[in-house]
Amino acid sequence: MKVLVTGATSGIGRTLVEKLLQEGNDIMGIGRNFQKYPLEHPRYQAYSCDFRKLAEVETLLRIVAKESWDAVILLAGLGYFAPHEEIHFSKIQEMVQVNLTSAMMLAQASLRSLKKTKGQIVFLSSVTASKASPIGAAYSATKAGLSHFAESLWEEVRKYGVRISVVEPDMTKTDFYEHNSFTVGEGEDSYLSAEEVVEAIVFLLSQRKGMNIRSIEIQPQRHKITRKG
Repeated sequence: MKVLVTGATSGIGRTLVEKLLQEGNDIMGIGRNFQKYPLEHPRYQAYSCDFRKLAEVETLLRIVAKESWDAVILLAGLGYFAPHEEIHFSKIQEMVQVNLTSAMMLAQASLRSLKKTKGQIVFLSSVTASKASPIGAAYSATKAGLSHFAESLWEEVRKYGVRISVVEPDMTKTDFYEHNSFTVGEGEDSYLSAEEVVEAIVFLLSQRKGMNIRSIEIQPQRHKITRKG
């Protein structure tokens, strides 16, 4: 398969790229900082793009629209967590642009190709898409928008053979929380691993054409966080 993966430089995205390469797929990985996590492979093309910068996104969209894709896996995301009155408007704008707008744009750019290949889009949303998220109101709103967009898009394109799925994980042990005041709990039963989320994505990709799993929600056994400082 020829697969596009966003958020490819770390965490779930990086783990997925490595897994798909092991399985013999051709991958185009989109990320912001490949110097931090370099990866070289004959079947891997790395493309640097900052989704917060519209000019860079527009260039990427033109490239994506010209290619033929079997699967588009949209994993890029960021989150800022604090009481809503304390979050600067620029951070709200960043979350909307990275978590929601960029995914909608990339879906649009790749759809003509996916209709021809009867391909698949997988969106990485969050369990916060469907529940209240104190200190994460704006973040959860972007994920709720993403999940609803995916559901509506599925109804729009299913007649063309395109599959649309959403993975909604709970707290996952990656560097996602690097710039926040908390991180995952200490016990292994209080967080997911990147590999576990990737397993869900690979499961979706492995299903036969003609059958679609619309969403998978994944949670650890316990809900617990660790405060920093």
